[in-house]
Amino acid sequence: MASAQGYLVDTNVLLRLSRLDDPRQQLIKATINELNGRGAGLYFALQSIAEFWNVCTRPTERNGFGLSIAETSQYVEQLERTFTFLPDNERVYSIWR
Repeated sequence: MASAQGYLVDTNVLLRLSRLDDPRQQLIKATINELNGRGAGLYFALQSIAEFWNVCTRPTERNGFGLSIAETSQYVEQLERTFTFLPDNERVYSIWR
């Protein structure tokens, strides 16, 4: 029997998940729940989290979310519980995090 497919979650998906006012958030959550129900692997990479961090901590006047480091870290922790880290190199991720 073939194993379920895996998906690398794009930064834009991660960003939309963190915004309660995003019009696509509920659709994304429903899709993630559906894929989880099918046993699909959902992964994130260092690049995606680094881009997520950059947007979250960038000031709003520069097209960022204007969140603090602590707020952004809480979002990242939630993403780490939801998705599996797909390592480019574990050491690189731990140094960055």
